[in-house]
Amino acid sequence: MLRTIALILTFVLFAGEAAAERRVALVIGNAAYEKAAPLANPANDARAVSSVLRDMGFDVVFGLDLTQDGMKMTIRKFAQRLEGADVGLFYYAGHGLQVKGVNYLVPIDAGLESELDLTFEATELMFVLGLMERKVKTTLAFLDACRDNPLARTLARSMGSTRSTAIGRGLARVETGVGTLIVYATAPGNVALDGDTKHSPFTNALLEYMPQEGLEVRQMLTRVRQTVHEDTNGFQVPWDHSSLIGDFYFAGAAAPQTASLPPASTAPPPPAAPRFDDRALELAFWETIKDSDNPADYRDYLARYPDGVFASLAKRKLGSLDRSAAPPQPQPTFDIEEMDLAYVAKGQANVRAGPSAAYDKVGVLESGQEVGVTGKIKGENWYRIALAGGGMGYVYGAMIRERVDPGAATSMETALRDVDPVDGDFFAVVRANVRATPSRDGTKLGVIEPGRQVEVLGAVKGRNWYLLGQEGAPYGYVYGELIAQLGGVGPSASGKIATAQPVPRSTSNRPQGVRVFNVMPVIHRGRRLDQLTATLQRALADVPGSMVVSEPNAIAPEDTVVTVVITRDDQQVVENPEFKSAQMARALFGGLGQMVTQGVASHVAVHTAHVAVTARQGHTGPSITETGVNETTEDSVKAGTWIGDAALQRATEDAAGRLIIRLAGGTPPAR
Repeated sequence: MLRTIALILTFVLFAGEAAAERRVALVIGNAAYEKAAPLANPANDARAVSSVLRDMGFDVVFGLDLTQDGMKMTIRKFAQRLEGADVGLFYYAGHGLQVKGVNYLVPIDAGLESELDLTFEATELMFVLGLMERKVKTTLAFLDACRDNPLARTLARSMGSTRSTAIGRGLARVETGVGTLIVYATAPGNVALDGDTKHSPFTNALLEYMPQEGLEVRQMLTRVRQTVHEDTNGFQVPWDHSSLIGDFYFAGAAAPQTASLPPASTAPPPPAAPRFDDRALELAFWETIKDSDNPADYRDYLARYPDGVFASLAKRKLGSLDRSAAPPQPQPTFDIEEMDLAYVAKGQANVRAGPSAAYDKVGVLESGQEVGVTGKIKGENWYRIALAGGGMGYVYGAMIRERVDPGAATSMETALRDVDPVDGDFFAVVRANVRATPSRDGTKLGVIEPGRQVEVLGAVKGRNWYLLGQEGAPYGYVYGELIAQLGGVGPSASGKIATAQPVPRSTSNRPQGVRVFNVMPVIHRGRRLDQLTATLQRALADVPGSMVVSEPNAIAPEDTVVTVVITRDDQQVVENPEFKSAQMARALFGGLGQMVTQGVASHVAVHTAHVAVTARQGHTGPSITETGVNETTEDSVKAGTWIGDAALQRATEDAAGRLIIRLAGGTPPAR
């Protein structure tokens, strides 16, 4: 007993020190954007995070749907509260974007119609992080700001086709000082889901694990990452960048190690017992019951400390124990559209007791597992499934797909349910697979050869897949980047198709005895790259006895159809290894060193491009494919500058040169 009391008192002393730690948080949720569609969840997310942080002892500065002026005032108030604090936390939910490697948070009144607007209408993330790092020992930032951003597309259009490539997807990785942890809703450069429930997948997981006692923040993030990965079927993986040099606990730090106690028979106790304040006694009380399964213990705590530090935790624990002791409740009722279809899981998917991630998990579907779908929640992307042992469960729609037998045609009802109608005639830009479902893992139903005209019945809502028809009936799906509209620019990643009337052309003008190269337009990531098409045309024009045309809707059987597929197009910006030497030369030799090292930048951009060029006789004849490779390094650019156009141009020239050698019967030089 003496050792038990000593351990509790030791915990009280250490917990008293932790309680003295002052924590300040800034929580901002921007959802009601004035010049873009409102977001569903940031307001709910910010309110919930603010409430949880207050329950855990944070002094919270809260802002909801802030204009640029409101952002400035709220951040200023936060900076004032940081004076004398030990921990600073920043949570942001809303739109954000990166331009040239710099992250910006977007107020609700921002328009971002030009690059200049960034300075006056958006807030740099580093401005907030810099304030925190200067004032507190521990800085924590949680950024649920990687959503697909229509304002970024507006800005990209204003910057033009060359400079707009400096606008990246999602948020960029940030380098920070010591004692800082930055957590992104998804990997830097990727886009996160806003979610179909009350909270985004990322914030939903934070709310689940933040209040758990004895969970160090990096352990907490591992659980958050695992939960989000499971709930989004692997689409989204939270990311963090840490330079923390100590442990941080949101609630209930692990008990410290103590030295062994001397035997009870040694020196007598002091004449008067040490005195502890009420907070210390409360912490000791909580430590003795926190692992109890007896509801009476938590009722005693709440009766003695109704507004205590752990009151919210005690209420949740008490509610959980009361629910487990209560009789089973009937299945929840919802407005359901009855169905009777066989589906399969795309990957590992959680089964919930109700149509929301907030419901308890009642099972897991393994990748490829077949389930019977008995209904769909009206207006929601949740499906009711029959459980193997009886009863019902609910699965998020993105986690499952309809089972299609190989070669089976898609039913009219199923195919047209989730597509927007599209008018116009289309052709295959490259050899394209037709799938039974709008997914790369859908059953392959057939192949469309380059230049072949196809009938498009509709665009899959919110995705870059298109439903093809065959004599007026649904046939299958094809990925949007593989087809283009006759006379138009082809589908884009946004699902919009440029309106254009088909322009039929005759192939009767083909001269006799001349090899006709019919070059298909180059389309990559939803945009038409006319400069690469022109590069290919110029190269082929040098072939003796040839004629070059670009008539995708008029392919003669004797034409040599030439197509381009870009198989790799990525860029990394890294530190220039010569920059440190340049800095040293400037420091040692002053103006002379400055002159000699002029143009040596702090970063280099390395862009890798792989291009495949195929020449095929007519629609279905024999083909030859050659690849072009280029790695372009630019050592006089700042971080974030895009040099992909030059790399793609050189890779296309390389592939075209090798193809011409093959067409002439030669062998290209080995790489």
